[in-house]
Amino acid sequence: MQISIVIWRDAHSLGDDWITAEDASAGGDYLVCTAGWRLDTDSGGKAGHISIVRSLTEDEYLDSVLHIPEQMVLRQIDLHEVTHETIPLKRDETGRISAHGVPPSSGAKGTA
Repeated sequence: MQISIVIWRDAHSLGDDWITAEDASAGGDYLVCTAGWRLDTDSGGKAGHISIVRSLTEDEYLDSVLHIPEQMVLRQIDLHEVTHETIPLKRDETGRISAHGVPPSSGAKGTA
């Protein structure tokens, strides 16, 4: 599955009070930005929609599937993997920084 960001126009209300017809036509679109795993129709997505899943498990259970009608979509951005792994760092009693699984360097002391 592909991770995507979808920018789309949502249906919206102008409030829960009485308003004039002139006030009802005022204002612009209500834009929403949704990010998650995109489901193709052969994987459970809905035809005519962009289906986005908030979370998924290794045994293929899905959480919070949102079906956005294609006519409401302004833009879809597919994210591509760029990995800059984060390694937990800690400072030892001498002031050197070490990382889990990485031997300490013999160079100058690090700063944090």
